[in-house]
Amino acid sequence: MVLTLAACTAASTEPNTPDTTVPDSTADSTPSLDTADKAVTTWKFIRGDEPESTDEAFEVQATWGACNGGVGPKDPQPVVKYSAETLTLTVWANTPEPGAHRCQANPWIPVTVNLTEPLGDRDVVAGPERPYGSG
Repeated sequence: MVLTLAACTAASTEPNTPDTTVPDSTADSTPSLDTADKAVTTWKFIRGDEPESTDEAFEVQATWGACNGGVGPKDPQPVVKYSAETLTLTVWANTPEPGAHRCQANPWIPVTVNLTEPLGDRDVVAGPERPYGSG
């Protein structure tokens, strides 16, 4: 299993624009998530708990990649996009409060990723990925 993580950057507070790409599969896990007031988190597998090919759900942990005053992501929501070779996972959460934040460690928040089909031989990679049809 190959895992690719996005670089840690400050969360963007700019409005998101819809993704106009037609997905490879209509089996996206959260097609109705509105990302207008959300930001992309950094996520990781829980140590020793990477998903198996037959899994239809797995756990990850999400945090902010930038300073947020020791406050973890609120209401984290996984978004999954399937292709033949990969499962792209993005965890969105409520946008952090604007302004300067102290840089104590932000906690890792558990997130359950429910799949609409078994993982199979796909590699799990990090997004960002917007839900199909989101605004």
